Amino acid sequence: LTFNYTVAVGHNSADLDYTSTSALALNGGTMKDVVGNDAVLTLASPGAVGSLGANKNIVIDTIAPAITSFSINGTGCSGSPCTATITTNAALNIAWATNNDAGGSGIQKYEVWRAPDGGAWACIIGIGCAVNRNANPAGETDNPADGTYWYGVHAIDNVNNCISEDTTNADKGHACGGVVSDSLDTRADKG
Repeated sequence: LTFNYTVAVGHNSADLDYTSTSALALNGGTMKDVVGNDAVLTLASPGAVGSLGANKNIVIDTIAPAITSFSINGTGCSGSPCTATITTNAALNIAWATNNDAGGSGIQKYEVWRAPDGGAWACIIGIGCAVNRNANPAGETDNPADGTYWYGVHAIDNVNNCISEDTTNADKGHACGGVVSDSLDTRADKG
């Protein structure tokens, strides 16, 4: 038998299993073997040997991780969009905190994104970015040329749910897919 299931927002399971031994129902239909015997529809107890949960490790995670705070050189905000402006000639210390994907599959990686004021976003630190490594969960340092920049950080969980920039705001524009929320962008004037 093949069962198809469409996962929707709010459907989450750390180890998918059915709910009871009578969860297999034919909805008015019949199921018989090749000689005409009725199929036995009683399933193994959930979690027991022979059950879906005991035989397969199927994780369903529609929960995106969340960035709970974001700052540059100690200045940041707790709302979105972040309006903090930092002026410095030195390297910028970028720091953030997350919910560690509470209720989800756990954090896979972080990415730090930067856009010149009014310009296009580019991933600057993280897997697949200009600096091809996982961003440090405690924070990163960036030292771009003098100018005004927007920064954001993305947290991607183990099933690729990701927070992303709000594409409705002119100062933002990179979307990373998965479940969309905002990463508390902040602006930095350097130079």
